[in-house]
Amino acid sequence: MSTRYVETLGDIRPEWMIDLLADGTPERHFKLLFWDGKKPQVEHTLALTWPGGSEQRVFRPGKVDPTITRAIHFPTHVAPYGTTRELFESLFGVIKRFSGLAETEVRLVSYAVLASWVVEFTSPTLFISPRVTSWRSQLSRPKLPANGDRTDPAH
Repeated sequence: MSTRYVETLGDIRPEWMIDLLADGTPERHFKLLFWDGKKPQVEHTLALTWPGGSEQRVFRPGKVDPTITRAIHFPTHVAPYGTTRELFESLFGVIKRFSGLAETEVRLVSYAVLASWVVEFTSPTLFISPRVTSWRSQLSRPKLPANGDRTDPAH
């Protein structure tokens, strides 16, 4: 069986996913979180036998630019979790408490937040305007004019 080494910042397959976890050191190194839908596994390197059994892939955390590690707070461990519904209701409660939005708008914002966590599959954009406007102008994709500059569709 051949071995292939792969540097990764994360990978999603139908059967599993790999994500980065910070190791909590000042040097800001990373570990890998492997999730197969049953039990999380955290390793510095992760060896998986590829379908067909002819190749083993050894995943290692990819290099992350220091400006990114200073700007983004990466998780350091796997936390207990509940259902997606429980997560949604928790988000809903926090947004409702601190936003002052109506319940319908809070629900839309909660969905947008959840969608932003799976950006590999969606690309939501949320505009929140201080003036009273329709929800359509607050929650929409930005329009790209011919020159490629993004503009706020609320203007």
